[in-house]
Amino acid sequence: QNGNHGGDGWLNSPEAHRLWRTAADLGAVFNFFIAPEQLPKLAVMVKAYPDVPVIIDHFSQLDLGSENPEPNVKRLLAMSRYPNVRVKISELTSVSESGTYPFSDAWPVVRRLYESFGPDRLLFGTGYPGAARAAYERPTLEKEINLIRKEIPFFSQEDREKILGRNAVELWGFK
Repeated sequence: QNGNHGGDGWLNSPEAHRLWRTAADLGAVFNFFIAPEQLPKLAVMVKAYPDVPVIIDHFSQLDLGSENPEPNVKRLLAMSRYPNVRVKISELTSVSESGTYPFSDAWPVVRRLYESFGPDRLLFGTGYPGAARAAYERPTLEKEINLIRKEIPFFSQEDREKILGRNAVELWGFK
């Protein structure tokens, strides 16, 4: 879609290239809260600007409870072909069909992302800060962190350390 009010023509518009060139010059990192259907447009830019690190936030808002989530899962997995793209493992409450902690029904998709992107390109994140957690019936911060620390069974200890912080430290160059 192009235009205003939710259109996504801006993602790969001619004007967007100026922004991406500036990001490359500055060493900026882009974080996209983006729907799976928009990923092909993002891919155009990611491919054109391989020096710009990109994070796809919240599993690209996958909805495993939708009638057929597989096309959207495949769109997200396809982004792994670009080495500058990373994915945030966050908001499993929204991704999971059950919506019930620890969201084990979503783990097969987490595993596919893990196998596709590798542990070096996965990051952890949360979706709701502070009091909004309770208001929107989200897990506590401790429970969300424990998804990575303890619940998801196929992460090694090293994977957990990378996902919970080491990857972010390296990406942003924190000391």
